Amino acid sequence: MRITGKVGGCDDGTCPAIYDTDDPALVAVQGSTLTDPQARADIGEIPAHETVVVLPRSLLEGYARERP
Repeated sequence: MRITGKVGGCDDGTCPAIYDTDDPALVAVQGSTLTDPQARADIGEIPAHETVVVLPRSLLEGYARERP
C-alpha cells in the first residue's frame, strides 16, 4: 500500500491525520489510541489486529471537503 496524501495540521508526523492510499476504497488514519476504559467498554470487544483512534471532528470535516 502506498500513502498518497494527507489532511492534518502538523508536519512532524505526531498529529492526527487522514491519509489517502493507492486503493480508492481505503484511507489510513492516525490519531491518539482510545485508552479510556469506559469508552472501550462501551464499544465492546476489539479484535487484536484492530484499534480505535480518536480524531478531532474538524479533521474529518476537512477531509470530506477536500475529497470528491
